[in-house]
Amino acid sequence: MFTTKKLAVVLLVLVAQVIFGQEKDSLKYDSTFRIQAFQPLHFGNNSLSKAHDSDFGFGVSAKIFKYNNFRFYVGGEIANYNVTDSIMLGKVERSRYTSVYTSVSYAVPINKSFTFVPDVGIGYVKLSQRTNGTKFGFQEGTEYRLGGMIDYGIDRTIAVYIGIHYIYTNLRINTSPEYEKFFGKSNQLQLAIGLNFK
Repeated sequence: MFTTKKLAVVLLVLVAQVIFGQEKDSLKYDSTFRIQAFQPLHFGNNSLSKAHDSDFGFGVSAKIFKYNNFRFYVGGEIANYNVTDSIMLGKVERSRYTSVYTSVSYAVPINKSFTFVPDVGIGYVKLSQRTNGTKFGFQEGTEYRLGGMIDYGIDRTIAVYIGIHYIYTNLRINTSPEYEKFFGKSNQLQLAIGLNFK
């Protein structure tokens, strides 16, 4: 099982390999960032798919450095959900999905205006529940991300983009074994539109 400490160790090892395994003059630090609105589309036999209706979510990510066409990002996202099946979830009225992640992308220029940017990432997730405006409980876990974006450069400083990602979430929960998969796992396609500030 992936814990937060294990996740941190894996990320530190990967970053160290990139920093010390490559020529220093090719490693460049950046402060560019992306902002986006997205629609999470959950599927499969799990609570987010069967007992929730998602609102639009919002996210930001910052490029911390690059090596040639590889980019290394840290980011965060938040999305709210309305509970649609109180029989499954009891007193819970709303849920909030919050994630903090790191990702590696690779820029593939298509022409002067368009760039394809596939990426892969891993992050920490917190799924919290609320009832009558007060916190009801939460679960924590790990998410795995795979997808890509297409940037359209408006000028040298800004681009608009669309993106699609598959995100698998594994939450640590305390429940009966027969319910662990339903409440602890989720699959989603995330459709996004945003701005890339170069």
